[in-house]
Amino acid sequence: PSADVPSNATEEYNGSAWTGGGNLSNARYYGGSLGTQTSSLITGGDNRPPGSATNTFTELYDGSSWTAGTAYPTAVTLASGLGTTPAGLMLNGGYTYSSTTNEYNGSWTSGGSLNTARRWIGTAGTQTAGLAFGGQIPPSGYSTNVTEEYGGTSWTSGGAMPSARIQHSGLGTQASSLSFGG
Repeated sequence: PSADVPSNATEEYNGSAWTGGGNLSNARYYGGSLGTQTSSLITGGDNRPPGSATNTFTELYDGSSWTAGTAYPTAVTLASGLGTTPAGLMLNGGYTYSSTTNEYNGSWTSGGSLNTARRWIGTAGTQTAGLAFGGQIPPSGYSTNVTEEYGGTSWTSGGAMPSARIQHSGLGTQASSLSFGG
Protein backbone atom coordinates (compact mmCIF):
# COMPACT_ATOMS: atom_id res chain seq x y z
CA PRO A 1 0.00 0.00 0.00
CA SER A 2 0.95 3.63 -0.44
CA ALA A 3 2.68 5.33 2.48
CA ASP A 4 -0.16 7.88 2.49
CA VAL A 5 -2.94 5.33 2.98
CA PRO A 6 -3.51 3.40 6.22
CA SER A 7 -3.47 -0.36 5.74
CA ASN A 8 -5.72 -3.18 6.92
CA ALA A 9 -3.34 -5.91 5.72
CA THR A 10 -2.22 -8.79 7.94
CA GLU A 11 0.78 -10.97 7.12
CA GLU A 12 1.58 -14.28 8.83
CA TYR A 13 5.03 -15.90 9.03
CA ASN A 14 5.25 -19.72 9.08
CA GLY A 15 8.98 -20.10 9.72
CA SER A 16 10.08 -19.69 6.12
CA ALA A 17 7.64 -17.43 4.24
CA TRP A 18 5.07 -14.67 4.70
CA THR A 19 1.46 -15.15 3.54
CA GLY A 20 -1.62 -12.96 3.72
CA GLY A 21 -3.90 -13.30 6.73
CA GLY A 22 -7.35 -11.88 7.42
CA ASN A 23 -7.72 -8.12 6.91
CA LEU A 24 -8.31 -5.73 9.80
CA SER A 25 -11.79 -4.22 9.89
CA ASN A 26 -10.28 -0.77 10.49
CA ALA A 27 -7.28 0.30 8.42
CA ARG A 28 -4.72 2.23 10.47
CA TYR A 29 -1.17 3.38 11.02
CA TYR A 30 0.76 2.90 14.28
CA GLY A 31 -1.56 0.59 16.22
CA GLY A 32 -0.37 -0.98 19.48
CA SER A 33 -0.33 -4.77 19.48
CA LEU A 34 0.30 -7.81 21.65
CA GLY A 35 -0.21 -11.57 21.62
CA THR A 36 0.62 -14.49 19.35
CA GLN A 37 -0.22 -15.36 15.75
CA THR A 38 -3.39 -17.22 16.76
CA SER A 39 -4.47 -14.99 19.65
CA SER A 40 -3.56 -11.33 19.33
CA LEU A 41 -4.98 -7.84 19.38
CA ILE A 42 -4.38 -4.41 17.92
CA THR A 43 -5.69 -1.18 19.38
CA GLY A 44 -5.61 2.51 18.60
CA GLY A 45 -3.54 4.07 15.86
CA ASP A 46 -4.18 6.68 13.21
CA ASN A 47 -6.77 6.08 10.54
CA ARG A 48 -5.78 9.13 8.52
CA PRO A 49 -2.38 10.59 7.59
CA PRO A 50 -0.24 10.44 10.76
CA GLY A 51 -0.30 13.26 13.24
CA SER A 52 -2.51 12.42 16.21
CA ALA A 53 -4.26 9.49 17.84
CA THR A 54 -7.69 9.22 16.31
CA ASN A 55 -9.26 5.98 17.39
CA THR A 56 -9.92 3.54 20.18
CA PHE A 57 -10.73 0.50 17.99
CA THR A 58 -9.56 -2.81 19.41
CA GLU A 59 -9.62 -5.86 17.17
CA LEU A 60 -8.86 -9.47 18.12
CA TYR A 61 -7.18 -11.99 15.78
CA ASP A 62 -7.80 -15.74 16.04
CA GLY A 63 -5.28 -16.82 13.41
CA SER A 64 -7.57 -16.25 10.44
CA SER A 65 -9.88 -13.29 11.04
CA TRP A 66 -10.29 -10.12 13.09
CA THR A 67 -13.32 -9.34 15.29
CA ALA A 68 -14.25 -6.24 17.27
CA GLY A 69 -13.03 -6.09 20.85
CA THR A 70 -13.67 -3.74 23.74
CA ALA A 71 -12.71 -0.15 22.86
CA TYR A 72 -9.47 1.14 24.34
CA PRO A 73 -10.09 3.72 27.14
CA THR A 74 -8.62 6.60 25.13
CA ALA A 75 -7.46 7.42 21.62
CA VAL A 76 -3.87 6.20 21.42
CA THR A 77 -1.22 5.68 18.80
CA LEU A 78 2.20 4.05 18.86
CA ALA A 79 1.31 2.25 22.09
CA SER A 80 3.65 -0.53 23.23
CA GLY A 81 2.13 -3.89 24.14
CA LEU A 82 3.30 -6.98 25.95
CA GLY A 83 1.80 -10.27 27.02
CA THR A 84 -0.97 -12.29 25.43
CA THR A 85 -4.71 -12.25 25.00
CA PRO A 86 -6.46 -12.37 27.34
CA ALA A 87 -3.62 -11.33 29.65
CA GLY A 88 -1.88 -8.34 28.10
CA LEU A 89 -0.66 -4.88 29.00
CA MET A 90 -0.60 -1.77 26.80
CA LEU A 91 1.60 1.25 27.54
CA ASN A 92 0.35 4.57 26.15
CA GLY A 93 2.79 7.09 24.75
CA GLY A 94 2.82 7.65 21.02
CA TYR A 95 2.69 11.33 20.19
CA THR A 96 2.41 12.31 23.87
CA TYR A 97 4.48 11.38 26.90
CA SER A 98 2.58 9.07 29.23
CA SER A 99 2.96 6.91 32.30
CA THR A 100 -0.47 5.30 31.76
CA THR A 101 -0.86 1.55 31.25
CA ASN A 102 -3.98 -0.53 30.67
CA GLU A 103 -4.41 -4.26 31.25
CA TYR A 104 -6.40 -6.45 28.87
CA ASN A 105 -8.33 -9.39 30.32
CA GLY A 106 -11.14 -9.50 27.77
CA SER A 107 -11.78 -5.82 28.50
CA TRP A 108 -9.51 -2.89 29.39
CA THR A 109 -8.80 -1.80 32.98
CA SER A 110 -6.23 0.59 34.42
CA GLY A 111 -2.82 -0.88 35.14
CA GLY A 112 -0.05 0.51 37.32
CA SER A 113 1.52 3.79 36.20
CA LEU A 114 5.10 3.84 34.98
CA ASN A 115 7.46 5.74 37.29
CA THR A 116 8.92 7.65 34.32
CA ALA A 117 6.54 9.14 31.73
CA ARG A 118 7.80 8.62 28.18
CA ARG A 119 6.91 7.61 24.66
CA TRP A 120 8.26 5.17 22.04
CA ILE A 121 9.04 2.51 24.66
CA GLY A 122 10.40 -1.01 24.10
CA THR A 123 8.55 -3.82 25.89
CA ALA A 124 8.86 -7.51 26.70
CA GLY A 125 7.35 -10.06 29.05
CA THR A 126 3.87 -10.74 30.37
CA GLN A 127 1.12 -8.90 32.23
CA THR A 128 2.48 -10.15 35.58
CA ALA A 129 6.19 -10.00 34.72
CA GLY A 130 6.64 -7.18 32.21
CA LEU A 131 9.51 -4.97 31.16
CA ALA A 132 9.50 -1.41 29.75
CA PHE A 133 12.80 0.00 28.54
CA GLY A 134 14.15 3.08 26.83
CA GLY A 135 11.91 5.64 25.20
CA GLN A 136 11.86 9.40 24.95
CA ILE A 137 11.40 11.54 28.08
CA PRO A 138 9.98 15.03 28.57
CA PRO A 139 10.71 17.90 28.59
CA SER A 140 14.07 17.49 26.82
CA GLY A 141 12.92 14.98 24.24
CA TYR A 142 16.11 13.00 24.81
CA SER A 143 16.15 9.23 24.68
CA THR A 144 16.60 7.37 27.94
CA ASN A 145 18.07 4.08 29.15
CA VAL A 146 15.55 3.72 32.00
CA THR A 147 14.20 0.20 32.57
CA GLU A 148 11.16 -0.64 34.69
CA GLU A 149 9.75 -4.03 35.73
CA TYR A 150 6.03 -4.75 36.15
CA GLY A 151 4.86 -7.27 38.74
CA GLY A 152 1.17 -7.24 37.85
CA THR A 153 0.19 -4.13 39.83
CA SER A 154 3.11 -1.68 39.95
CA TRP A 155 6.40 -0.75 38.29
CA THR A 156 9.83 -0.83 39.96
CA SER A 157 13.26 0.22 38.70
CA GLY A 158 15.28 -2.33 36.76
CA GLY A 159 18.81 -2.36 35.37
CA ALA A 160 19.60 0.51 32.99
CA MET A 161 20.12 -0.23 29.30
CA PRO A 162 23.75 0.16 28.11
CA SER A 163 22.66 2.98 25.79
CA ALA A 164 19.61 5.19 25.50
CA ARG A 165 17.10 4.20 22.80
CA ILE A 166 13.85 5.40 21.27
CA GLN A 167 11.57 3.91 18.64
CA HIS A 168 13.05 0.47 19.17
CA SER A 169 11.51 -2.98 19.47
CA GLY A 170 11.76 -5.58 22.18
CA LEU A 171 10.81 -9.16 22.90
CA GLY A 172 11.38 -11.94 25.36
CA THR A 173 10.66 -12.32 29.05
CA GLN A 174 11.30 -10.03 32.00
CA ALA A 175 14.45 -12.01 32.84
CA SER A 176 15.67 -12.64 29.27
CA SER A 177 14.87 -9.86 26.80
CA LEU A 178 16.16 -8.37 23.60
CA SER A 179 16.08 -4.73 22.40
CA PHE A 180 16.85 -3.94 18.78
CA GLY A 181 16.76 -1.03 16.38
CA GLY A 182 15.96 2.49 17.44
